[in-house]
Amino acid sequence: MRKRSATLLQTAALWLLPMAAVAQEMDFDIGEAKPKEPKPIYTSEVELGVGWVSEDSYKFGEYSGLETKGPFIIGNLSLQIRDPYDSGDGEYYTLTGTNLGLESRSLRAEYGKQGKFGLFALYTATPKYLHDDARTPYIISNDGTSLTLPANWVPGNRNISQMTNLVADLQDVNIKYQRQKYGGGFAWLAAQGWTVKSSFTRENKTGDQTIAAIFGSNGGNPAAAIVPEPINYETDTFDVSLGFAGKKAHFVLSYNLSVFRDNNDGLLFQNAYTGTWPASVSYPTGYGLLGLPPDNKAHHVRFAGSYLITPTTRATANISYGHLTQNDPFLPFTINPGLLAPIALPRESLDGEIDTILATFGVTSQVSPKFNVRANYRFEDRDNNTPRDIYVVVPADSANQGTLASATARINQPYSRKQHLVELEGAYRLSSRTKLTLGYAYDQLERTFSEVAKTKEHSIKGKLNANPSATVHTWVSVEYADRNGSDYDDNIAVISSHTDEFLGPDPEAEFDNHPLMRKYFITDRNRLKLQGSANWLADDKLTFTLVGRYNDDDYNKSIIGLTKSRQFTGTLDASYQVSDAISYQVFYTYQQLRYDQTSLSWSNATTPADRVNFDLRGWTNDIRDKIHTVGFAAEWAAIEDKLDLSFDYYFSRAVTSSDMTAGTALTLAPLPDLKTTLHNIDVKADYHYSKQIWLRLRYQFQSYRVTDYALDGVEPNTMRFAIGLGNQGPDYDVHVIGVSTIYRF
Repeated sequence: MRKRSATLLQTAALWLLPMAAVAQEMDFDIGEAKPKEPKPIYTSEVELGVGWVSEDSYKFGEYSGLETKGPFIIGNLSLQIRDPYDSGDGEYYTLTGTNLGLESRSLRAEYGKQGKFGLFALYTATPKYLHDDARTPYIISNDGTSLTLPANWVPGNRNISQMTNLVADLQDVNIKYQRQKYGGGFAWLAAQGWTVKSSFTRENKTGDQTIAAIFGSNGGNPAAAIVPEPINYETDTFDVSLGFAGKKAHFVLSYNLSVFRDNNDGLLFQNAYTGTWPASVSYPTGYGLLGLPPDNKAHHVRFAGSYLITPTTRATANISYGHLTQNDPFLPFTINPGLLAPIALPRESLDGEIDTILATFGVTSQVSPKFNVRANYRFEDRDNNTPRDIYVVVPADSANQGTLASATARINQPYSRKQHLVELEGAYRLSSRTKLTLGYAYDQLERTFSEVAKTKEHSIKGKLNANPSATVHTWVSVEYADRNGSDYDDNIAVISSHTDEFLGPDPEAEFDNHPLMRKYFITDRNRLKLQGSANWLADDKLTFTLVGRYNDDDYNKSIIGLTKSRQFTGTLDASYQVSDAISYQVFYTYQQLRYDQTSLSWSNATTPADRVNFDLRGWTNDIRDKIHTVGFAAEWAAIEDKLDLSFDYYFSRAVTSSDMTAGTALTLAPLPDLKTTLHNIDVKADYHYSKQIWLRLRYQFQSYRVTDYALDGVEPNTMRFAIGLGNQGPDYDVHVIGVSTIYRF
């Protein structure tokens, strides 16, 4: 790789240096050399121009708003007006705007007097373009909350091949949404050291995303359609704080209120199928209703501060309390009048309530010129006070309501958790160029309604900073952590969420997952983490940086589930400052992630002995992600104070592969590799027409290719039991060119 990096540098140098020589020959003067005038300082600039996009692509313009072929406006501004520092007034005005001609625009205005007060107002817009090639047979209402089928619709008996009008009834639908936030606030220096701040923002999120609309449940009768889900959210956020800063102490006391509203209650959709469910559920009379995100509120009060106990010892505290509520009215168990649902909802709303406490306390002290220590304690308590009730659900609007003894009679589980984390760390300077840091941490987590009630993790770590010379700086760290939990209760999820009538006299015999299954985030684990960095200043022009990280997680008691996880990331970066006018940078990053998973495939018909026979019914899947990223950048002041050029290129390729094995009773169908390739070129030229007027020419090319078996060739009628949207892998080649004028003052 070093040879390739050098080649890139040499090639660019050979291309650019002759042009630099020509530029130097053109910059001649006759007579005595005159001292250069100091460059003026400009604090404001306005950029205005026009650009062109060569191709429609939602993926390319995913967040920028450059999703449509054709022209767009380039508009940026940065205005700063401030009284001279010695005027005694300190009045200032600022106005900053970016991408004003695009849907990813932002604008912020500020006014104030230095050391007295400040006011601000803001507006931001952020798009999210998902699919521009989606198709659906559903007719979407104006507000997106109702989906009906065409009058000529031909249903299928849980079989899409019988829907003979499906392809003809498809219509294009674009899946996207937009966030818009606006608001303002102020800061006021009320007295010496005391500051009051407050702000209010409202964010509107409108558009569509995708969701699966399903009729039927288990037993082999589900049928689905992937449909647009309407988004019409409002989030109001209010903040107020009081701060103090003194010689020894400083603190901030703040209050935050967040109010979320979904202006849609549910999504109504017509059943496209006939099936084994009651006739009234089938097309054309069958309808389903999906609940959308409920309205909710969150209150948070926070105190954060520190106190200088001695000139070398400081104590810190950060304490916050939160109160979260959700009381949106429930939707009915079913809207299908042909289904029997005699057992009513146990309450009108969830009456959800969660109280949170987060407190951290720390002390740092410089015990001696060579030795310093740090101690931290963190306490977190998430207390879910939501009442528990029995909900005898109607499964997916497709069957009559069960009884208290049925599997569909479920009890909600308000999960709570509590954490105690203690961290101790000491650093000792072995020499003027070497420092050793050792640390220990203890992390205890308690959970309710969890297979593991309590986990304890001990970790030790060490870090060595060494600077062998004035031009070489290195550090390396190692950390080992051992997590152990209480006994794994594999059927607690079933027992805690079902009624006594369903569980019967032997509840311990009931379970959802295989008894040998272990969830990776709560089961026992050993972790080894290695990190390091080296920086070498070869001379005053050439710098090399090497950074690496390796993480190995071993779930040593997991027989079924994730058994191993390994991650490696390495980056080599080189920068070369040829002269004041020419500089280069090149980097290469390699990342590899590997996950080893083991499982068993069985059904109720499988004998108890075969349910643990891995040679017969076991399977493994080793998933590997490999990512290569290469980048090169160059900057060149081709003609001093006249022409600046820059070139930026990066390339990334990611491959996800699966190495699968299967027992003799199973049929193995290997998964194809997932591949993603990205090329990006960005070239910019700034011509200084005068000291205040610049002309900018910018060109960008981006090429994206993805191979994804979940998308490629999957049309709306490809799957048997699900109507898809037919969106494909978003391949594209997009050219963007822009011409603009920058005025500085």
